[in-house]
Amino acid sequence: MVTISSRSFDLLPQPSMVKQERSLRVTWNGGELTGKCPPRVQSAYARLPFCVPLLVECNDESSGYPALNDHAAYTLSITETGVELKAKSQWGCLAGLSTLEQLEDNGTFPVAIVEDKPRFPWRGLMLDVARHFIEIGTLKRTIDVMAYFKLNVLHLHLTDDQGFRFWSSRYPELASSKHYKPDELRDLVNFAADRGIRVVPEIDCPGHVTSWLVAHPEWGTELVEGPSNKFGAHDACLDPTGLLDRPLELLFEDLAEVFPDDYVHFGGDEVQFSWWKKSSSIQTFMKDQNISDLVDVQAVFNKHVTKILRNLGKRPIGWDEVLHRDLPLDVVVQCWRGVHARDVAIEAGYDSLLSAPYYLDLFFPADAHYGFDPGASGSALQKANGSLKRDARFSHVGDSLDWLEKSSSLPSLPNRKAGRNLGGEACLFSELVSDDIVDVRLWSRLPAIAELFWTTCQYSGVDNLYDRMEYHQKKIVRFGVEIPDPRLGVYEEVGYLIEMLEPVKWYLRLLGPSVMKARINGIGESDLKRPYNLNTSLTRVIDRIAPESIATRRFSADVRRGSDITGWLTNWQLQRKAFSSIASKYPEIRELEAASIALNQLAKNWLDGKSPRLDLLGPYGEYILPVVLVRPHAT
Repeated sequence: MVTISSRSFDLLPQPSMVKQERSLRVTWNGGELTGKCPPRVQSAYARLPFCVPLLVECNDESSGYPALNDHAAYTLSITETGVELKAKSQWGCLAGLSTLEQLEDNGTFPVAIVEDKPRFPWRGLMLDVARHFIEIGTLKRTIDVMAYFKLNVLHLHLTDDQGFRFWSSRYPELASSKHYKPDELRDLVNFAADRGIRVVPEIDCPGHVTSWLVAHPEWGTELVEGPSNKFGAHDACLDPTGLLDRPLELLFEDLAEVFPDDYVHFGGDEVQFSWWKKSSSIQTFMKDQNISDLVDVQAVFNKHVTKILRNLGKRPIGWDEVLHRDLPLDVVVQCWRGVHARDVAIEAGYDSLLSAPYYLDLFFPADAHYGFDPGASGSALQKANGSLKRDARFSHVGDSLDWLEKSSSLPSLPNRKAGRNLGGEACLFSELVSDDIVDVRLWSRLPAIAELFWTTCQYSGVDNLYDRMEYHQKKIVRFGVEIPDPRLGVYEEVGYLIEMLEPVKWYLRLLGPSVMKARINGIGESDLKRPYNLNTSLTRVIDRIAPESIATRRFSADVRRGSDITGWLTNWQLQRKAFSSIASKYPEIRELEAASIALNQLAKNWLDGKSPRLDLLGPYGEYILPVVLVRPHAT
């Protein structure tokens, strides 16, 4: 059956090229898989929520795991008689099936040809499972949706000060009460491989190791009081003098037995040197090794760890603090302390991953991440940084946006043959993330970043990006994704307020105003109390709302079009009238009262023909009201 349709292509990420000669859509009453088809592709076909006649041409008979340089190009042809999928590898076939699933709309498909290939070989998500444990079922759901959006690396941050989630047969005592068993992780690796996704583990050292030292205090130079429930960089640090070489060998051997990927992340970030400064044994070690700087001590430790990984057949990855004149050239550098670190690493000969603009725990809107092209020049990335700092949505943290880059020290390194820009990873650290709210933190923005990693096609514009994200949020529900209603349902008319709110940006929620102010002013913050720790319940409204108010975007679009906005303004006034009675029933929303008053005032300003007062943006505690920034009569 052939039907006429005007629906445009809503693919996300956009493919390299689409050919559509006629505006036709087709449907079939069933179908079967034929042709030369690898087993993984057969399984992926069986998982599709529809049945179509599919001819596959792929000579890849390998049963191995996905790897960095896999060929993932494909051609997908849809005609009135069926679908043909051509690829050199099973990984290209899997990508093509993801595209086919995205093209399906109520059982119909466009008559078209899609020719496609990835822009970067490394298209990743770093998920912190150490601070808050993420269940295996949630990880599998995340992998399913990653494959849908053509991401291909899940980087698991398995250890930190608050938790050690990997069970080692040599050191089982290291594991936290909640941890992954080796068979669970092997099953996860196979599950991911069947979807074309690599799983890269991280054991973070020599800093971020409080959880290690609870079980093995002799591995450090001082004692820890117990498992940490605090966030932020800790003083706890491993002994770097070489005494730990054998334990580290055994630990990474256990890791390598579970994770077959060629790459292992050893961390290396935020190492605090206070313990090392006070240690007489380390001072002696420095004297014996003719080392004058503690940064060089960490470099010695890093060389030990990278040698261990190399001997296991693994290629090491470290956060950009590992950059050093003595860092082996086979280390991949993951750049998080500003976009400039990428170019420093590449010019010194290191392969690099860019993460700095893609931190999902900072509550940035999707278009803010989308403005940072991972393949752009350093000057273009700095220009994007400048645009971000001028964006009024971030005015409440304006002094903070470039703090990390300005305060970070990057070493002077020799110019060598340039390393490769492998791509990038979005990062979700989990201080403010729990298992039941991870979906809204990921899928409200990660699809936009996935497009940057897969294709250069940004020609459709930001509005189109949001339209496509909204369309696919409805489709990924089939994987079990749960994204809450923007109004959170239970609060009746106050939902008209909740849908307009966003969390404050950058690290303001995590640090709190006093700690953040101390940090950007270079004042000691150790005596200041943070608002969150590991025992803080993440069940407030602020934890459940999306990082970005889509209602604000819709209101702005109505204003630009000159549409009648009376309904919006009436609802903003209605929420204020209903607030007291609903707050008496649901006391947890009382913290929203200042924002409720502000939204009511904003409605009054609009009705009176006055420009919105910018001071109504907030913050109101941990909330902002970005709709304030929509200007009347905008064009």
